[in-house]
Amino acid sequence: MAEARPDPDQLLERVKAEEEREKRGRLRIFFGASAGVGKTYAMLEAARNLRASGTDVVVGYVEPHGRVETERLLEGLPRLPTLPVSYRGIVRQEFDLDAALARHPEILLVDELAHSNLAGGEPAPRHPKRWQDVAELLAAGVSVWTTVNVQHLESLNDLVYQTTGIRQRETLPDHVFDEADDIELIDLPPDDLIARLNAGKVYVASQAGTAVERFFRKQNLMALREIALRRVADRVEAASRELPADRTQARGARDRVLVAVGPDEQAEQLVRAGKRMADALDAQWSVVYVETPRLLRLSDAQRNRRIDVLRLAESLGAESVTLDGPSAADALLEYAQTRHATRMIVGAPKRRGWRAWLRPSAATELARRARGFDVVLIAAAGHAPAPRAGAGPAPVPGTVRWDRYAWAVTITATCTAMAWAMFPHFELSNLVMVYLLGVTVAGLKLGRGPSALTAVLNVATFDFFFVPPRYSFAVSDVQYLVTFGAMLTIALVIATLTASVRQQTRVAGARERRTALLYAMSRELSVTRGITNMARVAVRHVAEVFQCRATVLLPDAAGGLHYPGETPLETSFRGADLAVAQWVADNGRRAGLGSDTLPAARGL
Repeated sequence: MAEARPDPDQLLERVKAEEEREKRGRLRIFFGASAGVGKTYAMLEAARNLRASGTDVVVGYVEPHGRVETERLLEGLPRLPTLPVSYRGIVRQEFDLDAALARHPEILLVDELAHSNLAGGEPAPRHPKRWQDVAELLAAGVSVWTTVNVQHLESLNDLVYQTTGIRQRETLPDHVFDEADDIELIDLPPDDLIARLNAGKVYVASQAGTAVERFFRKQNLMALREIALRRVADRVEAASRELPADRTQARGARDRVLVAVGPDEQAEQLVRAGKRMADALDAQWSVVYVETPRLLRLSDAQRNRRIDVLRLAESLGAESVTLDGPSAADALLEYAQTRHATRMIVGAPKRRGWRAWLRPSAATELARRARGFDVVLIAAAGHAPAPRAGAGPAPVPGTVRWDRYAWAVTITATCTAMAWAMFPHFELSNLVMVYLLGVTVAGLKLGRGPSALTAVLNVATFDFFFVPPRYSFAVSDVQYLVTFGAMLTIALVIATLTASVRQQTRVAGARERRTALLYAMSRELSVTRGITNMARVAVRHVAEVFQCRATVLLPDAAGGLHYPGETPLETSFRGADLAVAQWVADNGRRAGLGSDTLPAARGL
C-alpha cells in the first residue's frame, strides 16, 4: 500500500498561515474582576522588568487615575505623546494610533482595551473602539499589553447587569479575549479591594463614596470575582480540549446551537445567552433571524434593527443567517433539521390567556413540534437593556394607516348598497355572499386589520338592514345567531388568509425583483468589454439594486486609487473619500459609513 502524501497546496497554505502568525504581534491581557485590583500596576511592573533586560517597551497610553503607585511605575518608561482631540469644546488626550505605528516598538502598553474613542471628535478617530486600534497594531507586527475587566466582555454584559444592577456600556467582542496569546488573571479579595478604595488608592476621595454605594459592594465584587475566575477557567478548559486535526471530533458529532432572534428588545440578551451556552458546550452556533410577511408591517427602523443584532452576533463569533418564510416556527424547524441543531434558544412566550391559545407564539410552536433537538426558553430581563453604543436610535412603532380603515368602512357601505339592490329579488343567503366578497377584497387590498374590521361591520350591517326585525340588532329567530357566528368566523378566516397571501406576494415580488436585477447585471457584464464599460454597468446596476449611489475606483500603476476619467453616471457617488478607500485597499478590510472603521465617512 502506497503511503498517502500530503497535498502540496495544503502544505503551502499551512506554511503561509504560519508565516502570517509569526509576523503578527502578540496580545497579552491583564484581566481582573473590576477596577482597582491592580491590572495596570501589574502590567507596568512586568514592563519595567522586561525593559531592564533590553526589550523595547513603550507606553502608548496609560490612565493613572491619580494613583501615586501607578505614576511612579511610569517613571523611566518611554512614552508616546498623546493625541489632543477636541470634543464639544473640550480637549481630551487620547491614544495616538498613527504615532504608535510609526514608532513600531517590540511591546506597546495600551491601557483600557474596551475604551470607546471619541466619535465626532476632531480629528475623527479611525476606529470607534480601542480594541480595533489594537487589532491594527497586532496586524502590523506590534505586540500589545493591555488591561480588561470582566464586565467589559460582550457575552457577559447581561449577566453582569443582572448581578450588579449596573449596565456596562463599553464592551468588546469575546473573540478579542479568546484570541489573546496570554491572559494573566489579577485577583484581589473583595475586602482588600474595598480597603484600597476607602484609602483613596482606586479613585479620588470625592468619587469613592458613590463608587462603593453603587458598584463596589462586597456581594457585587464577590460575584464579579466568581465570573472572572470562571471565564479564565473556561479559556483554560477550551485550550486543553484542542487536539490535532486527525483526532478532533467528527463534524456531525458536535453540538450546534441555534439562537432565534426577532426585532424585539430581547434579541441581544438571546445572542449573549447563546454565546455562553456555545462556549460551555464547545459548540458551533448560529444566530437566525426569520423575516416573515408580518414583519413587513413594521417600520424601517424596527426591521433594520436586525442589522445591529446580527452584527453583535458576528462580533461574538456566531454565524448570522437571515431566513424568510410564511411563519417563523416553520422556517426555524426546517433550518434546524438541515443544520442538525442540538439546541435552539428562543425567548419565552409573551402572549398570555386567550391570545396565547388563539395565536400560539413561535416559541410555543417550536416547543411542541421540536424533534431531535432541545428548545431552551430564555425569560426576558426585568428591565429593557440599554442601547449598545453605535446602535442608533431606538425603533419607533409603525404608523397606523387610518386611510385603510376608512376604505374598510367604504367597502362595507358598498356591499350594503349592492345587497340593498338585490334584497327584493334574492334570498338572504345570497346576500351573505356579497358581504363575504367584500371581506375578500379588503383582505387582498388593505391588510389584516382593515379586513377584520370589514368582517365585523359586514355582519353588523347585514343584521341591521336585512334580518327581521329590520333596522334593529334584535333577532326574532335564534337560528340567525348561528348564521351570524358562522358568517363572522368565515369572514375572519377569509380576511386572515387573504391578508397573508397579500403579504407573501409582496415578499415574493421583492425577492423576484432583486433576482431579476442581479441576473440582468450578470448578463450585461458577460457581453461587456473593457474595464471602463464594465465599471459603468456595475455602478448602474448596484445603484438600482441597493437604491444607493455607487462608484468604482481604479488603481494606477503605483497602486493609488482614483476616479474613472469618463463622465460619471447620474447614479455615481461623487463624494467618496479616496484616503478611506486607499486604507481599505491596503488593509483588505471594509471601512467608512456604517462600519467599525472611520464610520464618520460619507460612504462605505
